[in-house]
Amino acid sequence: MSAAPGGAEGAIRRYVLGVRRTRPISLLVSLALAGPVTGGCAVGPVAEAEVAYPAVVPVRTYPRVYVAEGLRREEAALGARLAQHLDGGGVGAELVDRQRLERERLGPGLPVASVIVLLALEARRETRTRWTTRPETVCGPTGCFTRQRTVTLDVPAYRARLEVTVLDGPSTRTLQRISFEVMEEGRGESFMRARALGRLERRLLTMVDARVERVRIQLYDVPDPAFRAGLVALAEGRWRQGRVALERAMRSGALEELSRRTKARAHYDLAIARRFDPETLAADFERQFRVAEEPLREALRLDPRPRNAEALEALRDHRDQLAVVRAQREAAAHNFALDEAPAGPGVPPP
Repeated sequence: MSAAPGGAEGAIRRYVLGVRRTRPISLLVSLALAGPVTGGCAVGPVAEAEVAYPAVVPVRTYPRVYVAEGLRREEAALGARLAQHLDGGGVGAELVDRQRLERERLGPGLPVASVIVLLALEARRETRTRWTTRPETVCGPTGCFTRQRTVTLDVPAYRARLEVTVLDGPSTRTLQRISFEVMEEGRGESFMRARALGRLERRLLTMVDARVERVRIQLYDVPDPAFRAGLVALAEGRWRQGRVALERAMRSGALEELSRRTKARAHYDLAIARRFDPETLAADFERQFRVAEEPLREALRLDPRPRNAEALEALRDHRDQLAVVRAQREAAAHNFALDEAPAGPGVPPP
């Protein structure tokens, strides 16, 4: 990808927002959804695959990151930790006093491909009402018995909310604003504050990183030797060989005599194999997801159960998420290629 012209003029920065979806792309599917079929149990082997997740706050796509020092002690501590976490791997990050940052921006100017991160922390003490039950012994003319009595408790709590704002360095145009909060309760104030700030810090550092996670996928068993050989290959991590084996078994016509539900399960397994094959994923992920969607549609036609519909939705989510991962990588390559010459003050937003 060609870089934009040198200097501030024409240097278009790219910032690709991450997704805030919290549910995993692929879950170990409940075995309760897979009922028995003729010829044995429908539960097949478990395969493992890698899923890439984009950064929610993708400031690493810029070579220079200025974390503005907060006005409060806790904000400054969070900012210092964020700058330390981001610095390295080609990214230059530093904690900068706000007045100095403004002088540099209006004077010589900040680098063309740079962002400013502002952290705003709000924290307050609260009292939360909680209900619990306690045993109570009641005695009367006929004797004693124990009952549960509901009581209310006033529990001290500490709520902390962090707002993260990302600005384009030269123009200070807002690129992203995101906030999240945590709550601790039932302990001393100093302990609750430390716990809440620690949770905010861990979540903040997680949000600026893209990550790859290994997921477990439950496959269906299909009573065909050739098809089962492909499932074994998938479970052993040989995705290419497993996918090819499943494709051949499906084309052989050996599954035509099976029930509609079993054929739907075979199509489900084939969709999983196509979706997670790393070789085709690296070559053309758009095509890979298109061909993976075809057997899922057929599985849904043969057996319109919720699991097949959910699998189709998960596949589309995975495709969209991977598109964001690719876009963030391209944005990083573009931004790092921009000329490092400072932009003068008053540069219009890109």
